[in-house]
Order: sequence, then C-alpha cells, then structure tokens
Amino acid sequence: MKTIKPALILSSLLLLASGLVTAQPIVFTNVTIIDVEEGVAMPGMSVIVTGERITAVGTLNEIKVSDGATTIDGRGKYLIPGLWDMHIHNVNDVYKPVPWDFHTPDPEGAEQREIYMPIYLAFGVTGTRELSGGLESIELRKRIEAGEILGPHMVIGSPLLDGPIPIFPDAAVMRIDGPERARNVVTKLHSQGFDFLKPYSLLSAESYRALHERARELEMEVAGEIPISVSLWEAAELGQRSVEHLTGVEFACSNREEELRAHYVSRLRDLNTDPSSEGALDIWNRSEWEPFESLDPERCRKLYGHLAAHGTWVVPTLIIQKMISHANDPRWANNPNFRYTWPMDLEALADEFDPERRLRPLHDYRMSVINELHDAGVGVLAGSDVSGGFTLHQELEIFVESGMTPLDALRTATINPARYLGRENDLGSITPGKIADLVLLNKNPLDDIRNTQSIEAVVFRGHLLDRPNLDRILRQLEVEANHLKD
Repeated sequence: MKTIKPALILSSLLLLASGLVTAQPIVFTNVTIIDVEEGVAMPGMSVIVTGERITAVGTLNEIKVSDGATTIDGRGKYLIPGLWDMHIHNVNDVYKPVPWDFHTPDPEGAEQREIYMPIYLAFGVTGTRELSGGLESIELRKRIEAGEILGPHMVIGSPLLDGPIPIFPDAAVMRIDGPERARNVVTKLHSQGFDFLKPYSLLSAESYRALHERARELEMEVAGEIPISVSLWEAAELGQRSVEHLTGVEFACSNREEELRAHYVSRLRDLNTDPSSEGALDIWNRSEWEPFESLDPERCRKLYGHLAAHGTWVVPTLIIQKMISHANDPRWANNPNFRYTWPMDLEALADEFDPERRLRPLHDYRMSVINELHDAGVGVLAGSDVSGGFTLHQELEIFVESGMTPLDALRTATINPARYLGRENDLGSITPGKIADLVLLNKNPLDDIRNTQSIEAVVFRGHLLDRPNLDRILRQLEVEANHLKD
C-alpha cells in the first residue's frame, strides 16, 4: 500500500489554529430548533454558544447577546444536535485489510486513522463508537481531545474477542481459548483504558461467561456480537448492553434454537481441533441464515420484551447488510461520497459474506422488524459499520423505510446515544449546559430524514465549521483518497 502524505493532518491543524478554538461566542438567531426530546420544531429561536457549552436557548427577547459574538442568521434553517454513529471502524480492517498488530500498530495504519477522522465532522457526525479499537485508537482520542487533530468524540471498544480460530484473523482481534484467558484479557483491556469489551461470533460459551464475570467485577461494559455458542436470552440476562447487527435475534426466535446451537457448537469444536475441517466464515454465514428458516413469531415477541426488560439495546447496522445483499442498489453502488474515502467493491463484499446469496431474505426481514423492536421498548441506536460519516445518513433513511418516523430515526443518532452512554447531561439535545455539538441544516429533517444531509454548518465542542471549511476538508480528503487508489 502506498504511503499516504499527511497533508490533511497538517490542514486540520491549520484549521484549528486559524480561529476554530477561539473563545468568541457563537449566536444562532431566528433558527428552528428540532427538539428531539419533546418531538417538536421550535421556530424563531436563538442559541448562544460560549466556549464548549450551550449557554442560552430562547427568543431574542429572552436572551442577551454579548458584543463581539459570531452571529449566524438561522432564518429558514434548522438546528439539530450533533449526530452519533454508534458502530464504526476507523480503518476498515475487515473489508480492506490493513496489516497492523494490536499491540504495535503499523505506522501507516495509524496515519490513515488520523487522516480520516475529520470526515465525520464534515457530515455532521460529532460522536463515534469504535467497535474494534486498539491502543492507537486510545492515543488518537487523546490527540483529538487535546486539539491536535480534528475529529469527533470517540467511545472505544476493545479488539474483537473471538475464539482460538477467529473469523477474521487479520483484523483487530484477540484469540481467547478458555475462561482463564478471557478473565486475563478483560483485566488487561480495562487497565489500558478501553470503554467496553466486544465479544465476537466464535467465542465459546464458557469464555463468554467468564468475560462477563470479570467485566462485572471491574464495572466494564460488554457490547457487540452474540457468539454462536450463546443464546441471546442468556446474553441479555448476563448484562450485554448492545447487540450489533441484530446477531442472535433470529437464532433466539427459532423454534429449533437448542438443536441448531448444539449443531453449530459441535462444528466449532471441530474447527478448533482441526482448522482444516471447515472455514470459520462459512460456519458463521450458515448460522446467520439457517435459523431464519424456523422463526416463531411468538418467540420473537417474547424475546423483544426480554431485551427491553434487561435494558439490552440494538445497533442494527442495516446499511452494511444492504450493501452485502443488495449490492446493485444505486444509493450505495453509485454513492459519490465514497470518493472521499476509498472505493468499496460491493460484489467482492457479497462474495465474502454471502457466497451462496442466501442473506437477502434475512436482511430484508431485519429491516422489517426494527419498528417492532422500537415499539416493544427496545432501545435502537444508529450505526453504519461503514467508515465515512455519510453512511450514517443512509442508515437513518433505511430506518424510515422500515416504518420509523423521521423523528424517531433522528433520535437513534442523537438523544438515544446520549442515554445509552449515560451522558444526557452533556449530549443529545439543544439544551443550556450541554456540550455545543450542533448541525445547522437548510431543510427540515422532520419532513424528510434525507434532509439531515443538507448541512450548512457544524459546531463541535463550541468550534464553528462553516460550509467553506467543511468543503475544504472534503476537498483535501478527496486528494488523500486518490493517494490510496494509486
């Protein structure tokens, strides 16, 4: 892979040094606030930002604007909270592998992470949740928080915690061969500063339970995939905070759950003792679509209530699933925003994850049940599983296609992440005292969720990125993406 010139890193530093971090207040006047908590649009409002915080919200008659403030006329525009993508990978370590080791990260991979952090802000994504982090991710977060690099808030999960023969051996993965290793890994990851643990698909049930036990002792969160060897019913009871991709849902809804699980555990045992017996990815793939053929609607209904009762959230990541099973859909096959990152070969993606082309009915079904989960009281979070920020907007579109209202879809990327993270006092709505993460839109997202893409300006931690600066970031990203393609 060609070495990437750090032009964008330097440009980001120049942007920060050229006035983005001044203490000058920002005032939005005559703007329509989208109140995601109350579910209403509030026209004719003004918002004052001082430092990193929102300091006042009201009409111009109700608030006092200080001299010297940067004033932005919000007439005909709409202000929403900054968006969160709750499932990202900073460098796409699955679909375009970058050779790097978890403990001694490859310098080129680290450079890519620095380069691509600003793209999230360019698309209004002010917060991200990394689902296969490494030590370099933690270091990157420190540099962002110190103002050295332009990038969003970061919540960082551990590397993939998989079995001894993992699905993706070249990804950010830690191989766990038993309960003792699981406990030791949790202790180490906790000491290194990871925010949560991410179990993966081929982890044994014994290791998974040991992981939870040690995590509870350290008050550390467990969130991610549901291992094939474990029922989602049990995972929720053990305290798994989130289920990514809806993994395990169909398995737990199947009227053949115990039979199928015993079958797959046996196949995994063969894999771990004789790696030549069958491919790990093949086992995972079949475990996705086969349980779907024996769904019991009543079991599904009870499962959704079980998840809600135990506070287990879901992060469906429907956009990546649609890319796999509907590769020719022009919304992603021809998405011009990929010019800012790197090209995705969607046919190759489908060949890897759906070689028998069996997943389309499953993915369509998952789209159909999002609103059922929401109506049952299960918390839903928006996450794309595709780097770049712009794909989060497509995830929100799919939520609305699935039956959600634009308001409820918007909540999955604003107030819901704040609630999930326990940071409602700081994030998720346009309220005095909260961190000033804001997105100014030219069109009303409650009329059409696609209007979240009509971005006029972004405020991140009180720093204003107007449209010219956002465009500048994107132009530089396009240059760097061309280096990758070369």
